[in-house]
Amino acid sequence: MKKHAGIVAVCGLAALATGVYIGNTVTAQGNAGGAAVVARTRIAFLNLNEVVKAYPKFKNLQETMKQKDKFYMDKIKVLDDKLKELQKLYQNQATSQAERDNIEPQARHIKADMENITNEAKRELIKFYDDNMAQIFMEVDTVVREYATTNGIDAVIRYSEDWNNEYHKPENVVRRMNLPIWVMYKDNNLDITQTVSKNLNNRFANAAVAPPAGANPIQQTGATAPPAGTPAPAPAPRQ
Repeated sequence: MKKHAGIVAVCGLAALATGVYIGNTVTAQGNAGGAAVVARTRIAFLNLNEVVKAYPKFKNLQETMKQKDKFYMDKIKVLDDKLKELQKLYQNQATSQAERDNIEPQARHIKADMENITNEAKRELIKFYDDNMAQIFMEVDTVVREYATTNGIDAVIRYSEDWNNEYHKPENVVRRMNLPIWVMYKDNNLDITQTVSKNLNNRFANAAVAPPAGANPIQQTGATAPPAGTPAPAPAPRQ
């Protein structure tokens, strides 16, 4: 048993690296000759990037991040304006040496406050974003597993790319060439992106994050349609 432990571990890591959810492979003994018969594995593909972009909760998260960032930037601007005023006063020839000696500790204090606010903003924004993105991913994961289980899908392979007018730009083509794993071709019937996006919005519609105060409610939408020449997602994979 220990002899095969390393191989099993490597295979497990490989599956995680490609973002694959694998179900059970069905095997049975054939009636004729006792030969083993392996059922065909059903595979589906999911463009995670497009699913997340179309999710209202992600759009609300982006808007909230902008408002939080503005909150901290406004606080820093107030201090920065005070610092500039002190610098002008310090450089003014009419300012006495005693006044300059008093300005220096004030300027240091303001700079320290600005640095503290900047560090606080980084911690707050990074944690807020990571917590919410983790929740969004788990909701996507839940919908994918539900759909795969219901439709007898054995593996869902996750990939991420933008379906827009820049899909065929040389720099984007080169970027995809350098990815460790990239789906170069797939049958359109195997892509469940639009279906998962629709199910995600329906499944967690009531749990969507409320838009920040003053923001317009964001309408629920499906996955963004790919440009011409890009494989279009279909509702369900075929056998």
